[in-house]
Amino acid sequence: EAREMPIYGLVASPTVFPGQTIRAVGTGAARLVLQVYDGDDVPRLVEGPALEPDGTAWTVPALDQPIVAVGLRVAGHAELDSLTWDGEPDVVLTRPAEGGTMWRRAWVPAVDRFDARWPEPYRITQNRGLGQLVTGTLEWRDYSVRADVTPHLALAAGLAARVQGLRRAYRLELRGRDTVRLLRGTDVLAEAPFAWEYGETHELRLDLLGEQITGYVDGRRMVQAFDATYPSGGVALTVEEGSAATQQVQITPMSTTIGEAGHITKESA
Repeated sequence: EAREMPIYGLVASPTVFPGQTIRAVGTGAARLVLQVYDGDDVPRLVEGPALEPDGTAWTVPALDQPIVAVGLRVAGHAELDSLTWDGEPDVVLTRPAEGGTMWRRAWVPAVDRFDARWPEPYRITQNRGLGQLVTGTLEWRDYSVRADVTPHLALAAGLAARVQGLRRAYRLELRGRDTVRLLRGTDVLAEAPFAWEYGETHELRLDLLGEQITGYVDGRRMVQAFDATYPSGGVALTVEEGSAATQQVQITPMSTTIGEAGHITKESA
């Protein structure tokens, strides 16, 4: 008896995000374009600048749906020598106002449950051990990531940055209802007392600039460490043995300012 094979959905993160710069070198009658999903999960075109003889740079505009493709819209003869993109994103990730489902597919769910039925865009559950909901690319280096985190009967909940794998990242977490910790993988780099309760919402933020990693809770600097193990990587929401909810995740590039005393201060660009 013939049996139909199951259809497996694609699990992947986009490689280009708003705020990054697309760079093209070529000639002819063509312009840069993006394909972006809409509320019906159908790609639509977003037009960018025309090709220029000395090269074209286009900062990806604010978008609330995932980008599925980058290319050219050609009106005649055109030649493309190179096409690439770089930089850190400047984006707010949440449920798009127009709906759709592809925004959820932009996250890799290394958790037991990531359901769509909850009122929060991101409600994740992990029964044993550490679970992560991951997006982004290995090329992201110096950036700030912040998210509102509401733990629900969880041993720990938080967010991670420079994610290179399930155990390769820097993680800021609320733990044990009395502690905030900064970890490299499973190693604790710094911790501080911080009382919190289940159902409370706190804003967690990680700033990463070179080897300097700083963690904030509700705008207050709580932990800091210097480490060069993971120079780049994506972001993740994390939960350990329980569930946690988040409304939005914001990622912004970091800028460096040298103060009067020669110290480096960090600001979101």
